[in-house]
Amino acid sequence: MGITVREALKLGGLQRATLLAGEAGLDNVIKYVDILEIPDPRGWLRPNEFIITTGYALKNDLEAQLNLLRELARAGGAGLAMKFGRFISAVPEEMCRLAGELKLPLLSVPDDVPYVEITNPLMAAIVNEQARQLEYSDKVHRKLTQVALEASNLQAVATALAALVEREVVICNEEFKPSMP
Repeated sequence: MGITVREALKLGGLQRATLLAGEAGLDNVIKYVDILEIPDPRGWLRPNEFIITTGYALKNDLEAQLNLLRELARAGGAGLAMKFGRFISAVPEEMCRLAGELKLPLLSVPDDVPYVEITNPLMAAIVNEQARQLEYSDKVHRKLTQVALEASNLQAVATALAALVEREVVICNEEFKPSMP
């Protein structure tokens, strides 16, 4: 349960961000947002995490900058937003190339965008998406419980489930053969 990087680019301070590389990863799912200002990210990164940094701990160290991308990809991270300009003056072409290879969106965020203008809108969107999915799950649970208690056969349950998921539902026996017409 989260939002995609593509969706995140429409929110808060990320509306002012520029996608530098890693366009193939725009549908990566963001479940967490964190700020990272340490030189060695190993052990701090999680799957589906979107990282924001000024790059201060990585300034003047291209290998450390590339390592951040590698470690984020290895952890299954969603993307990286950096404030290029203050501590890392120019965007290293090697970072763009690696981000593209890793399918990891690399964003440039203007230096005057406060972290809170990125973190708050993203976390609100993630929580809202989680609430929407939980509401839907509750609806499905209630409807299937009602049908199961009131129905006299499995076909009624299958019909109700098909309506809820908007897909065909087939009930099979233990040999995976349809048990009903």
